[in-house]
Order: sequence, then C-alpha cells, then structure tokens
Amino acid sequence: MKNYIAFFLIFPFVLNAQNLVKNPSFENHSICPTDSEQLNGYVDGWNTYFSTPDYLNQCGYYPWWVGDATPRTGDGVVFALWFNLVTHKQRECLHGDLVQPLSAGKTYYLEFYIYTLSHGVAIAQLQAHFTEEIID
Repeated sequence: MKNYIAFFLIFPFVLNAQNLVKNPSFENHSICPTDSEQLNGYVDGWNTYFSTPDYLNQCGYYPWWVGDATPRTGDGVVFALWFNLVTHKQRECLHGDLVQPLSAGKTYYLEFYIYTLSHGVAIAQLQAHFTEEIID
C-alpha cells in the first residue's frame, strides 16, 4: 500500500485526464426512442447526416434482435450497421461534439467499445475521423 501512495504523491499528473467527448455513453437524451432510426434530436451531442444508426435505450426502444447486447454503462447504446449481407456494403456514421477543440502537437487517447451481434459477421476495420467540418 505504501508503494501505491508514494506513486500517486510523486506523480499526481497521471491522474489528470478528461473525457473530451460530450455524452460519451449516450445517456443524456431528450426523448426516449420508440422505433429504429431515431438518433437526431434524441441523443444530446450526437447526430447523423447521411445514414440511419439507431439509438437504443432501455427507457424505450430496445428490440429483441439485439439479444444480450446490454450497454457497457447506463441504459443507452447506438446500433450501427457497417456491413449488409444483401448489398455487401453499408456505412453508418455518428457525428459527436467535443467539449473543447483538440490542440495540434498534443497526444490524445481514443477508446470505444464495440459489441458484435451473434450473426457470424464482423467488420475488420472501424475508424474515427476528427474534423472541424460536418462530413456529409
């Protein structure tokens, strides 16, 4: 125990972390979803412009086909489809706001959690893109 306390007293800057993503776990919502394709106007700080990801929340719409895909924290998740067995392509994008702009020359750490449904198909790549402009 003494080693841990000494470490935190000597290096307090290690604990200085801030989540720059607004509403990172989709908990803050204006309206509980009642159907699929409801994201814009429902989840604070998140939008979509050319696709139809679904906002799922246990306060409202949480369909049976999600199975045991429960939120990592809280009650809300976003369901996005990145591969379609019929057309072999699909792209759904989420646009989220940051609390403050990123600074050039600084190093940032990004982490997000993905749950794949048990349909035997998964994607090989998932990307995040930071920009000041809306991608449409």
